[in-house]
Amino acid sequence: LDTAENIITVSATTGTVLSLNIEKTEYQTGEAVSIKGTTSTPLSSVIITITNSSQETIEELETPLTGNGNFSLPWIIPTDLPFGMYTIEVSDNTGTDSIQIDIQ
Repeated sequence: LDTAENIITVSATTGTVLSLNIEKTEYQTGEAVSIKGTTSTPLSSVIITITNSSQETIEELETPLTGNGNFSLPWIIPTDLPFGMYTIEVSDNTGTDSIQIDIQ
């Protein structure tokens, strides 16, 4: 009888984490917001949506992920954008994370 041995390793990611980081929460028009974060979802990119306090989409951006799941994208606040609270939300195929910023 011939026999063979195969070793199979199975790994699973549980509790997929998506995180969003920005340097501060108060900005001026014309200033650049450095949007950074990480995800453990095996994707090639994430979607970043910026909305105003009325939930109207101001901008929707897509940014690629690095090999280790990090992303980084600068967003320059338009000079004609009204002052107020805005939400920056990042989403992948499993979840979302968001941060509010105040544009003064």
